[in-house]
Amino acid sequence: MEKMYTINELTEVLNVNPMTLQRHCKAQRIRAYKVSKKWLIPESEVKYILHHGYHVPGQLDDTGEPAKRFTLNGKTYVKTADGYRME
Repeated sequence: MEKMYTINELTEVLNVNPMTLQRHCKAQRIRAYKVSKKWLIPESEVKYILHHGYHVPGQLDDTGEPAKRFTLNGKTYVKTADGYRME
């Protein structure tokens, strides 16, 4: 099973305010799971954030995985090997 981190554990690692992380979780910029009143972030997501940054809103599909295609502000983006490109 993958290691999970709480928001408080990640504030020092990512050097951000806990409220900022909570907002990113709610907006789905971070793949996270809400259990009771706590957000849990998988270790793979922490590695993704450190390497790629936060997800664009709407970039995650229903399973919490990066979407192959999403629309943002009327523009459609498609996943490529190098990231996302506008279609």
